[in-house]
Amino acid sequence: MQHFPWMWVFFGMFFWMFMMKRRRLWACQGRGYTEEMRDPIDRPRRRAHRADLEGALAERDALIAKLEERVRVLERIATDDSARLRAEIDALRDPPPGSSA
Repeated sequence: MQHFPWMWVFFGMFFWMFMMKRRRLWACQGRGYTEEMRDPIDRPRRRAHRADLEGALAERDALIAKLEERVRVLERIATDDSARLRAEIDALRDPPPGSSA
């Protein structure tokens, strides 16, 4: 009968380790440990939200790429020689000889 309290201590330790391992695994996967994570009905809504989020991230990446290209053009305009830049602009304005425009 003297060993009976130790059994409860070990049971408590193993239960705590089991719960901490699950929480740590979920934290490493970037998920929170909440009641809604256990809800199987909520999973399709979370998948739809994840798809919406991925779409928004793709739009953001496309916008960033477009803005980077515009910044490159502006940097080139600001740092290039003005005579060469003027010649490029005139070449874009005037159609090349022999073309019907």
